[in-house]
Amino acid sequence: MSVREILEDETLLSSFLYSIFTMSGYEYDSSLGLNILCTIDVSKTAENEYRPVKISYDFEEIKPFVLSNGAISGEYALDTDFITMSYEFDYSLAETVDIPAEFFPST
Repeated sequence: MSVREILEDETLLSSFLYSIFTMSGYEYDSSLGLNILCTIDVSKTAENEYRPVKISYDFEEIKPFVLSNGAISGEYALDTDFITMSYEFDYSLAETVDIPAEFFPST
């Protein structure tokens, strides 16, 4: 997925990218042709049927533009990745959810 295409869209991912660029003070240059890798983990539910279990985005190509590489970098100091996004799906949810009475206005 190209960063340019994502930024032209109105999705949660594009909002996330705009926030990254805004907080870093960097304005994206579309001539760079940067990409974001999307990985989808699935589980097989039946013959030729799959459902997503996890969707992850790899922002490795934009990191050099928005994060420093030195000791002042939070990623470097904490040995972790700060620019990540993952969705995990839980299919073992309850059939119904009781709504507490206090959620309803009294008459």
